[in-house]
Amino acid sequence: KHLEGIRIEKRDGIDFIVVLNRFSEKVFETKLLGIGNKSRIFKIQLKSISKDTTTLIIHFYEGKIDSTKFESTAKLYFLTFPKNDFRKMVLFKGPHFFHEKEKVSEQYWNRRFTVNTIDYNKDGVKEISIKYKKINRVYFYLNKGLWKKI
Repeated sequence: KHLEGIRIEKRDGIDFIVVLNRFSEKVFETKLLGIGNKSRIFKIQLKSISKDTTTLIIHFYEGKIDSTKFESTAKLYFLTFPKNDFRKMVLFKGPHFFHEKEKVSEQYWNRRFTVNTIDYNKDGVKEISIKYKKINRVYFYLNKGLWKKI
């Protein structure tokens, strides 16, 4: 039996993404480093950003810190398949899209961003947009798994 796909693993408290080809052979593996306990990948979105390039948008909860203050964050990663070739996968570390914080003085705030893919410049390649109220970050795909923030 062959198991092609993406596997999420936790080893010694560290999160890993493993990609297997149709022969169950590991073709890609990377670790995602958290900031505190309970880190995890909680959502993935497979997006076709052009006619020949696909990106897996990984929503990674980096964990939480509980000491004199509480803080938790989440970050996006873009795992891109240039020319839809799994042998050429590239992981790009994107921006934070969630931040929750509580200070000793009982101040609390929570920012939840929305994540979308939109072809802003109409060039046939979708950009990744991360938005919270008036804050908007847009990442343009350059080539070979590289992204640029504008």
